[in-house]
Parts: sequence; structure tokens; C-alpha cells
Amino acid sequence: MKKTMAIFALAFVLILSGCGQGAGNTDDDGVIIIGERFFVNQVIEIVLNSNQYLGRTIQYEGLFRSVSNSQTGNEHFFVMRYTMGCCGIEMVGLEVLMEGATSLEDDAWVEVIGILEMNDGIPMLRVISITEMDEVGSILVS
Repeated sequence: MKKTMAIFALAFVLILSGCGQGAGNTDDDGVIIIGERFFVNQVIEIVLNSNQYLGRTIQYEGLFRSVSNSQTGNEHFFVMRYTMGCCGIEMVGLEVLMEGATSLEDDAWVEVIGILEMNDGIPMLRVISITEMDEVGSILVS
């Protein structure tokens, strides 16, 4: 019963929040801008329907994170925000592919602009620019 109620509640929230309206606004140059409002739904839309967004330019703000893979030694970079999930606070965002080293520190608030591409079946953003911002937006989003 709890599972049915949870599924119904999630579907209701998604319907009210505009799920299915596409990912973000588009500026005059065709850049998809993921804003704070409906951030989670916009990122999920891009991930679940990534074939529709491949090659498109995407722009958004979030926390910069670097994660080292202990098995391969490779470093992975993310621009993400937090959201309330079924099991507590979860991260939502995209992995970003950057050339060379970065001077950005974890938890720096950045604006990233990049081209969506697939890497081993995972949608990632090939960075065109990543800029540390002075003003921090909403870290916890829905």
C-alpha cells in the first residue's frame, strides 16, 4: 500500500511540476538553459531522452564536484545540486568532461556551458566553458 501511495504521489508531483514539457528554456542561439525551477525534472528529461539532446548546447549552474574512481584512478567531474529523494538527500546533475587540469575546488558554485554527448552510454557534457560564480543559487532544488 505504501509503495502504491509513493508511486501515486511521485506521478502527481511530476504532473504538477511540468514533467514532459522538455528540458529548460532555450535562448535565441538555441542553448538549453536549465534554471532553478524544475531543475530536477529538466535534468531527468535530458538523461532519459538523451538521444533528443545529443549535440545540443546546455547551460546551467551548480556545485562543482570531483570524484576519484578508486579502481581506475580516473578523476570524474560533476556540476550538480541536491534534491530530496526517496532515501534522503541525493545529487542531481551531469558529469562534465573537461580537457586538462582544473583549479576549481569542490563545492565551488559554477556556471557550465557544454555540448551533450554520450560516453560509454552515459550522457555527459563536453565543457565549452566553466566559470566560478560569485553569487550562489539554490543548492537544494526540486
